[in-house]
Amino acid sequence: MTAEEIKRLPNLDVTAHTLRIEGERTPALIVRQFGINVALVELEDSRASRIRVVSEQFLTPEGAHPGQRVQELSRIYGNGSVLTGEGNTVLTFPRAPGMSFLLDPLTVKKLGNAPAWPAVKRANPRVQMILLTGTAGEEAGQGGGAP
Repeated sequence: MTAEEIKRLPNLDVTAHTLRIEGERTPALIVRQFGINVALVELEDSRASRIRVVSEQFLTPEGAHPGQRVQELSRIYGNGSVLTGEGNTVLTFPRAPGMSFLLDPLTVKKLGNAPAWPAVKRANPRVQMILLTGTAGEEAGQGGGAP
């Protein structure tokens, strides 16, 4: 989806923004609905390259959303893989291609530097945001409750 198409979406307030990612300036769009932040869209060549969904109102087609706990995600998607980098911990699931689930850092920090799936599932942290890449954003937008 292009930046212009995103700006034309109904019932959304879209504002141009610049992010700093790994020291580089990256164009982005802040997406709000009724004054509430819904998503941050990173742009590459004026097209959405990654969408950071922060609103609990957003639902994936399967019903996952920010604010949900890991054990609920496990019931939806099965066992996940834990990835760490840039000070973050995310979960990915084979049954959720193009989606990563960024976990609450305060809960995950207690688990150490490289927590394994069983420890993360037991700790049951909340999903802070959903990261969509590739075609996942388009699929999620068609499937269920995207802004």
